[in-house]
Amino acid sequence: MIAYDIDNKIRVTGTFTDPLSDDVVADPTTVYCNVLTPSGVNTQYEYSVDSEISKTGTGVYYTDVLLNEEGYWYVRWWGKDSNGDAAVADEVTIKCTPHEAD
Repeated sequence: MIAYDIDNKIRVTGTFTDPLSDDVVADPTTVYCNVLTPSGVNTQYEYSVDSEISKTGTGVYYTDVLLNEEGYWYVRWWGKDSNGDAAVADEVTIKCTPHEAD
């Protein structure tokens, strides 16, 4: 696991694939991203509703997270297809540490 300094902004990417089609990259009907801070604040974003999520291509989404709190951050990408079934794309744990002394 890579540790990042506090106040860094990092890009977290979620990639969705279809397990029924040999894991071909695919877009869910709805895409969500949950960001959980070290202090327990959970924020959920929805693609095309919240500007925090961008799309770079079929099935590939990203958000930029400002690590403004020391500790472990958790980012979870998930989606729903047209049937309402949930599909998880990625979960990421990010460690944020104080600035190193020069």
